[in-house]
Amino acid sequence: MMDGLTDRIPTIGEAFISGLLSFFSPCILALLPVVLLYVGAISLERREHGAASGGWRLRVELFLHLGAFLGGFIVVLVGLAAGDTFVGRIFLLGQKAMMVLGGLFTMVIGIFMAGLIPRASREGFPSSVHRRFMERLGSAGVGAAYGLVWSPCVGPTLGSIILAAGSPDTADQGIPLLVIHGLGFGLPLLFSGYILDGFLRRIKQPWIPLVLEKTAGISLVVAGLLIATGRFLILMDGLFQTFDSWVHVLIQGGL
Repeated sequence: MMDGLTDRIPTIGEAFISGLLSFFSPCILALLPVVLLYVGAISLERREHGAASGGWRLRVELFLHLGAFLGGFIVVLVGLAAGDTFVGRIFLLGQKAMMVLGGLFTMVIGIFMAGLIPRASREGFPSSVHRRFMERLGSAGVGAAYGLVWSPCVGPTLGSIILAAGSPDTADQGIPLLVIHGLGFGLPLLFSGYILDGFLRRIKQPWIPLVLEKTAGISLVVAGLLIATGRFLILMDGLFQTFDSWVHVLIQGGL
């Protein structure tokens, strides 16, 4: 995936645009629907229990979950890339174990969300603040799990940034560029959240939130199983290669 890398460190603008464009890569096909289903189901549940009342608080709740997902994703991306640092070595040495744990964590969230195992009563939490913290921690955990299996989506620009972040001579430039790349990826993700928010506000049928929650839970279980077994890497690599082959066909066809 890193063919064509050069020794030149990308600029801030290149890192941001690279992150922006990565959102539209084939890899997102295995990512975006599950994430939006998950945060949408949580947001609807919060509204259903009177925490958001369908107003601005619902929108804030949705964006906080997307932000937590993005934060977990960026932390893992930076940790894996910073190979010559103490934290980076821990990430690299434990990547396979973390993939299994991340996949199992995602599956557990999905199992409870799908209702396969009854969730604890909302009154069982010490406070609503503690409950919201745990929910957002779950979003960050799902984002971290996706970050662990993002390697097939690494293109030339991100590959150059990762090389810079992994070198002790250029880590001070590469690591900030990784964060900027992640923010570029996050911008259309948050815009997708804005579109999702508009859709959620139009939901009137009482059965839709339940269906959305069940679908999100099952999707998380499947995604978690694929991550834990390493199949998610194979799936994303296959998506990327298929996309690349279609690009070559279009180019050769003169389109």
